[in-house]
Amino acid sequence: MVADSLGMKTVIVHPLSGILSAYGMGLADIRATRQQAVVKTLNTDNLSALEELAQRLATDAKTEVENQGVAEDELTVIPRAHLRYDGTDTPIAVDLNTGDLDAMIASFTQNHIKQFGFAYENKTIVVEALEVEAVGGGAGLLEPDEALASQAPAIAEQTQFYANGKWQDASILKRDAFQPGMKLQGPALIMEPHATIVVEPGWLAEVNAKNHIILTRSIPLEKKVALGTTADPVMLEVFNNLFMSIAEQMGVTLQNTAYSVNIKERLDFSCAVFDQNGALVAKLRTCQFIWGPWTVLLRRSFPSTKARSDRAMCSHLTPLTMAAPTCPTSPLSLRSLMRTTKKSCSGLPPVVTMQTWAVPLRAP
Repeated sequence: MVADSLGMKTVIVHPLSGILSAYGMGLADIRATRQQAVVKTLNTDNLSALEELAQRLATDAKTEVENQGVAEDELTVIPRAHLRYDGTDTPIAVDLNTGDLDAMIASFTQNHIKQFGFAYENKTIVVEALEVEAVGGGAGLLEPDEALASQAPAIAEQTQFYANGKWQDASILKRDAFQPGMKLQGPALIMEPHATIVVEPGWLAEVNAKNHIILTRSIPLEKKVALGTTADPVMLEVFNNLFMSIAEQMGVTLQNTAYSVNIKERLDFSCAVFDQNGALVAKLRTCQFIWGPWTVLLRRSFPSTKARSDRAMCSHLTPLTMAAPTCPTSPLSLRSLMRTTKKSCSGLPPVVTMQTWAVPLRAP
C-alpha cells in the first residue's frame, strides 16, 4: 500500500532485509580518529611540523584499531587538514599532502567554491586542525549469481489477509522454497526467518539471480483522479519539499558565508521563493520578515535582478533584499529572495540600534 501511495512500481527486497542494518554493521570497517588543533598559516615553513603531527596522530589511531584485532597490513591511514580562509570560521577538510602544497590549496579552493559558490584570491589560508583516521577490518559482501529455476514455488498453505478494503485469499510459502527464477502472483505471504513479505493483489514477486525478491506491479493501479486535474497529495508534498529545499539551501549558504553574528548565530535573515505573480511559494522559517509588500514589488520588477532597500515598502526595520532568478533556464518563472536587516551587513554589534547606524541605500 505504501508503494502504491507513492506511485512506485518496483520494490527490491534483500534476502537479509529483516536484519540488514545489523548485518551491515558487522561487515563495516573499524575506524579510529585522532584530531588536534593547529591554527597555523598554510605555507612551506609549517609543512614539516604538520607532517610530524600527522605521524603522531596516525600512531595513536592505528594502535586503537589494532587493539580490536585488525592486522597492521590491513589498515589504511587517511590524514586530513581542516583549512579555512583567515578571518572566517568554517573549515573545510582536504587530504593532507605535505609534498605538494599547491595541490592542497587547489583542492581547498575547489571545495570552497563547491560549498559556498566563491573563493578568495591571494587570501591567507589557515590550518585549523589536523585529523587522522585509521580504517580496517571490514568484510566484503559476495553475492554470486545462482542458477535460475523454471518450476513454480511450492505453496505451504492457504490463508487470508485484509487488503484493498476486503479479505483476500492468499498463498503462504517459505523463503527457502522460493528459489531464483521462480515467480509468484499476489496476494501472497512469503515467510522469511527474520521477516514477512506481503505481496498484495496486483503485484508479482520474482527472485533474480542474486536471490533478491523483486516486487513489480503486474496490474496497473486504477487512478481515481488523473494527475494534473486536481491537487495530487503525493506530488504536492514532493514539490513542496523541492521548493522548500531551495529556500533552505539559500539560508545555509548565507549563514556559512556571512561575517555578521546577526546572521550566523541570531539567524537575522529570511529566504523565500516567489512565482511570476509575486505569490509566495516557499519561505525559510528563520527570522519572520514582512514579505507581503514584495508581492507588489516583484510584479513591477520581474524579471530584473535587484538589490534594494525597502524603507518605502512599509517595513520598520528597513531590510536589504537580494532578488535573483531561481533557475533562469527553467520554464517556471520563479524568483529567489534573501532578506536581512542593514545592521547585519554593517558589521556592527547586535545591540546597536538600526535607527542610529542605518546606512542609506538607494534602489538602482
